[in-house]
Amino acid sequence: MNRFLAGAAVWGFVGGVAYFALTRSDATAPVPAQQPAPPVAAPDVTSEHQVMKPPALLADVIELTDLDPLLDPPARPVGGVPFDAEPIVPVQAVQAPERIPLSVD
Repeated sequence: MNRFLAGAAVWGFVGGVAYFALTRSDATAPVPAQQPAPPVAAPDVTSEHQVMKPPALLADVIELTDLDPLLDPPARPVGGVPFDAEPIVPVQAVQAPERIPLSVD
């Protein structure tokens, strides 16, 4: 048990040293001077294709969509052979016996 705890402590220390070594930032390195960013000019909106339209509302989309065929599908003609071609015979109820026989019978 002591050997396991010693190994865990050693590997925890090695992992901590590796983590701090890999994530260390070079604070001593000089930071290069950055040039100021050039000003960004606003794009002119002169053509219709560049004009952004507001997003469509869901209520407008639903009003424009024709949902009647989905809600009331057209009636299909009845024809063809049914899956069960055999006549269906009604099931007759079986009378339960007056006395249930013992399990040893």
